[in-house]
Amino acid sequence: MEVTVPAGRLFLLGDHRDIAVDSRATHYEHSGTIARSAVVGIAVDPASVPSPDRLWTWAGAATAAAGLVAAAVAATVRRRRIGVTPRI
Repeated sequence: MEVTVPAGRLFLLGDHRDIAVDSRATHYEHSGTIARSAVVGIAVDPASVPSPDRLWTWAGAATAAAGLVAAAVAATVRRRRIGVTPRI
């Protein structure tokens, strides 16, 4: 099938082309195209956008690491106050 897309209109294809109801299925009206002004959003590759979940994961990991460092420092200070010689 050959289609000429008029200026200001879009010809859309679905992800699952065997069963998609896209511009090919509505070929009878405006050659299956839709007006560009009817588009209200765009598709974005999720890998290119930082996920809030990933940011919280990194924040949690950083907090846990800071807690481990603080615990090690506190244990060292406590040993020195008590006078316990650390074993090496």
